[in-house]
Amino acid sequence: TSIALTDIASGATASGVLSQAITPLSSSSKILINISVNIGGVNNAYGHGQLKRGSTLIGTGDASSNRSQASFGLMSGLSSNFDYRMAIHNFMFLDSPSTTSATTYSVDLICTSGGMNFNRSNNDGDSSIAHRGMSTITVIEVVA
Repeated sequence: TSIALTDIASGATASGVLSQAITPLSSSSKILINISVNIGGVNNAYGHGQLKRGSTLIGTGDASSNRSQASFGLMSGLSSNFDYRMAIHNFMFLDSPSTTSATTYSVDLICTSGGMNFNRSNNDGDSSIAHRGMSTITVIEVVA
């Protein structure tokens, strides 16, 4: 599954921008989730992505004080030249859902500073140096 253009302001969350359902054949199967996110943004914008199974957060770091639990980090460039560029952020996680019921995996994207543009460069003018990309989530059943 891929998503269309999405802009996220500082402090905002885009919930479920990537999602894909799968119905495992066996309760002992594992599910490999591969996420690829293209991001443009203002100079030094950053944030993170969170992977969910249904409404449950999975594949994240430990909670600690005010620190956000993240599956993967997001960051634009550290230069104003980044206006015309995107960066790819990849994350892979092997889940054990222990079910044969339909299971939906989704990704929330959180911008904690600056402004982020998913699937496009920050400068989206009608020019050959401005470009657009795509972000994807792929789920694969791994039979145990």
